[in-house]
Amino acid sequence: MALLGAREDELKGCHFDLDTLWGSAADSALDRLSAATNLQRQLDILESLLLARLRAIHGMHPAIAAALGTITAGAGIAAATSASGFSHRHFAALFRRATGLAPKTYGRVMRFQSALRSVALRNESDLAALALEAGYCDQSHFNRDFRLFTGVTPTMYRKLAPEFAHHLALPDPSGVDTGGQVSPSQGRPTNLA
Repeated sequence: MALLGAREDELKGCHFDLDTLWGSAADSALDRLSAATNLQRQLDILESLLLARLRAIHGMHPAIAAALGTITAGAGIAAATSASGFSHRHFAALFRRATGLAPKTYGRVMRFQSALRSVALRNESDLAALALEAGYCDQSHFNRDFRLFTGVTPTMYRKLAPEFAHHLALPDPSGVDTGGQVSPSQGRPTNLA
């Protein structure tokens, strides 16, 4: 809501043109991004655009704020729901309105984030060991989530060696290496959750 002007749960699983959400400001934003000379400059511009749109945030429900912390720390969804004092259904609805994700999906994203950091920082480590450290029961579940969230396998991610752990430059359809820079006519970086 604070950045895009719509509740997180209204945006989940949907694709919108930026002008649908930002109106006439979208064209200016895209012009500034495509004029940037490199990926770092594009990320800086994007950050400034998002910060400029940030509205005052109303307090998050205390039960959801607490759940975010416990789920991020690795606690189970059942424990977070129980601690909230709400029924599972009510807790899930509050959580979804606040984050755009169901509690279980949020937990998967947090577990994946931990795994992604390990893969990015420890390039030569055994993937099965990294999967277990991140809380996956086996490497196949880790590989499934990795591919779901990134579009590539952990091995391919390592081969691509992205400069920024959460952004993979997609190849330009013309075959010209853009160094990860994005313009409206080229492929867009994949945001890795």
